[in-house]
Amino acid sequence: MLIIPDMSTRLSALRTGKLDVHPEVVPYAIEWEDMAELQKSNPELQYTEVPGSPMGLWYRVDKPDLPIYDVEVRRALNLAVDQQLILDTVFGGNADLLAWPPEQAYTTDAPLVVLVHTFEHFEVPSLACDALEFLVQPGNVLFIRTPNAGNIKERPGWFHFWPDHPVLYESRHLVSLLGAYGFYCFRAQGVNNNDDLHLWFVRQ
Repeated sequence: MLIIPDMSTRLSALRTGKLDVHPEVVPYAIEWEDMAELQKSNPELQYTEVPGSPMGLWYRVDKPDLPIYDVEVRRALNLAVDQQLILDTVFGGNADLLAWPPEQAYTTDAPLVVLVHTFEHFEVPSLACDALEFLVQPGNVLFIRTPNAGNIKERPGWFHFWPDHPVLYESRHLVSLLGAYGFYCFRAQGVNNNDDLHLWFVRQ
């Protein structure tokens, strides 16, 4: 196995045939901007699209004196943002709107349900699993990003380990818990390092 830390060097090696395969695991996967150039220079390359971590706009809801404390204000701001324009310009069309328009966000037909720094806040995980069992239909995907409890010794003061997160998980805990509700983990990242856990499940 050849290890090339620098991305530009890896791309050059792939372009000139010195590499047969490039890793698809985030954060080592090729970004869409570079892939567009590779498709032009090396149309013979075969590739697989790998989903990245979901992105969103977050508001503070712990200060009642702020306007964004009002859920209607947050909804109005969400509606005022041109989501499609961001997708087309910032991501060059290489992204998906996960819950747009908003009225579709709470249907049971969503192909992807995303929980980013959410699962660790549930005091009773089984209740969350009951809700996910209803929301995620068979064949659809659940993405969970949550602090990795396996890092407590390495990062004892990390803010994700504060008391407002009543339940913390290692990957094996979530795989076992959600497995009991018919979710199969088909991709896991951040398991053996200091990053968050990134877990993809499919509802069976």
